[in-house]
Amino acid sequence: MTDGSRMVRVLAAAAAALFVVTSSTPAAGQAADSRARAAEIVALMNAQQLDSAAAEDLAHPGRFMAVLHIPGVQLLAVAGECQAVEALRATLARKAYRDLYMDLNACAAKDTKLFVQDMGADGLRASRSGATFDTAYEHVDQQTTFNGEWKDQQLSESEYQARFARVEAAYADLLRMVAAHLKGA
Repeated sequence: MTDGSRMVRVLAAAAAALFVVTSSTPAAGQAADSRARAAEIVALMNAQQLDSAAAEDLAHPGRFMAVLHIPGVQLLAVAGECQAVEALRATLARKAYRDLYMDLNACAAKDTKLFVQDMGADGLRASRSGATFDTAYEHVDQQTTFNGEWKDQQLSESEYQARFARVEAAYADLLRMVAAHLKGA
């Protein structure tokens, strides 16, 4: 198989996956935005043979975001601001996305940091059955496990749903910006 035909197959599979995700109706309480964005970013990363990707938030200079894809397992995402803005910009310019992911994880200021573990790399879900579920850490120490068990986390159902909506919107936006960077890279 030639590299060209392999690329066509990868892009066709990615388009099919994106069609399935965007044409599916999510279950009650499930937002579809990060689901479509996760499918898009995974397809872009696969097509470019990347395991990580990153971007700077153009609306908020100095705020960065990065993702690390572990195929068949999860998509890890981090966003935040660091004091080493120029160093992160240089890392981004070199397309050293994994380095930026690791640096951002280490240096992001607590009050700006968001870390998401998207199990299955298929977007966030407010709850999942079985042993796998999505998790988010806001401001480093505010963990929310999206397993549908809000009482176990000392949250009311409305607090749990509000956290999910907030993280879902931030995660989808993060994925959108990283995808836009990859498309322009």
